[in-house]
Amino acid sequence: MYLESLETLQYFGFDEPAATKIWDHYQKYHDNWLTFMDCVYSYIEGCHDTSGRNDDWDKAMKEMGITKRLRDAILDPEFDEIRLRQTAAFWVLDTIEDTYAYLSMMSPCISGNVSFASFVSDATSPAPSTATAETHVPSIFSEESVGQPSTPISTYSGSQQDPAGASKGKGKRRAKSEAAPAPEKPAEKTAKVEASSPPSGSKSREALSLTTAAPKPQEAVTVLYKGGISSRLKKAVPDEDTDGNRGLASLTTKPPSDFGAGATFRVYFTKDIKVAEMYANWAGRRSIQEDKHMGILQVTVPTRLLENAVQIYGDDWKRFVLCGRRERAAIPHDLRPYRAAELLIGPIWTASIDEARDATIEDVQPYKVDGNTPAQFAFTPTMLFEIAEECRCWVEDYGLWQPGK
Repeated sequence: MYLESLETLQYFGFDEPAATKIWDHYQKYHDNWLTFMDCVYSYIEGCHDTSGRNDDWDKAMKEMGITKRLRDAILDPEFDEIRLRQTAAFWVLDTIEDTYAYLSMMSPCISGNVSFASFVSDATSPAPSTATAETHVPSIFSEESVGQPSTPISTYSGSQQDPAGASKGKGKRRAKSEAAPAPEKPAEKTAKVEASSPPSGSKSREALSLTTAAPKPQEAVTVLYKGGISSRLKKAVPDEDTDGNRGLASLTTKPPSDFGAGATFRVYFTKDIKVAEMYANWAGRRSIQEDKHMGILQVTVPTRLLENAVQIYGDDWKRFVLCGRRERAAIPHDLRPYRAAELLIGPIWTASIDEARDATIEDVQPYKVDGNTPAQFAFTPTMLFEIAEECRCWVEDYGLWQPGK
C-alpha cells in the first residue's frame, strides 16, 4: 500500500464512494502545492457539519462517507464531554491526522524497506534515566475557586502594561545545553490507562527515544504533558530538520478554543497528568485500527523560560474564554493584551459548543479533577519554536486503548 492511495483513504475510515471521490480529485488536481491531505481537508470542509448535543452527529458523519466503525468510536458516550467541545468534522479530521501520522511513521515498512519488528524495536528504546534536579512552577489556583495565584509567574490586569512586551529586549531564549535525563514517571495513572497493554512482543509504557537538547543539570524545570496517539506525538518532537518539521508547533489547536480569542492559534499543554490521560484515552478510542498506540508527550521546560508567562483567572478568565470559544467574537479592549501573550496560563473550560454559544459569565466555571483546578499552558507556535532547543521531549507509550476498563 502506498501512503497516498485509495487504500489509505479507506484506512482513514472513508467508505468506498467517499474515498473514490477524494482520490479522483487528488489524481486530477494534485501538484506541488495541492497535497494528498489538502484534498482530504477540502472534502470534509465541504460537507455539512454539526456540533449540538441534540444534533444528529451520526447522520452528518454518514453523509461525509465515514464508516460506521469510526462513527461509533467518535460517538462513544464515555467521551461526550470532550467530543462536544468541537464539531463532527473537527473530530473526523483530527482522527484522520492521527492515522496519517501513524502511516507516515510506518512508511518505510509499507514500502518494504525495513521490517516492522526492527522498526518497533528502534522506536521504543527507553530514554536515559540519570538523576536530575526537578521542580515545578507552584500551583497557581486554589482548590475552592479560581482566585489569585499563590506565587505569580506574571499577572496582568487592564491597568497594567501590555504583558506581551515583558520579554522584549531579552534576546534569544535558547542556547546550547548539556544532556539531562527524563524526570520520574508520574506515580498515578487513570484506571483505563493502567489497563492498557500493547500487543505481544512490543514494549509497554517505555519512553520513546525522542529527545532534543536538554536543560542544564540541576536547573529547575517544569514538566508539561499532552495526550494523543503516540505516532503523531512522536512526529511533533523537534529534531534537526527544522525546515521539514515544525516540531511542537505542529500540535497547534485552531480557534475556537479556550484561549483562541481573536483567531489566535495556540498549542495547549497541562501540568496535570490526568488531563493528558483523558485526551490520550479519547484519541485511543477513536483509533479504529488495531495497531495504533496512545501515549503522552512529556516536555521538560527550564522554568526560567516560563518567567514571563501571563496568568489569567477570575472574571478576566471567564470573559476571555467566552470570547475564545465563540467564533468571530469581539474582544473587549481591556482583554486584548491577553491575546498577545506568548504563554497564557489559566483553567480549562469544558463547555460544549452549544453551551459556550449561549453561556453568560456566571455559567463559566473551571474544570476540576479530584477537587483541584488543573491549569492549561497555551503557547504561541512561535514561542515553542524558539524554546524547543532548550527543552527535552519524549513520548511515553501507553499501548492500545481497551474498552470497558
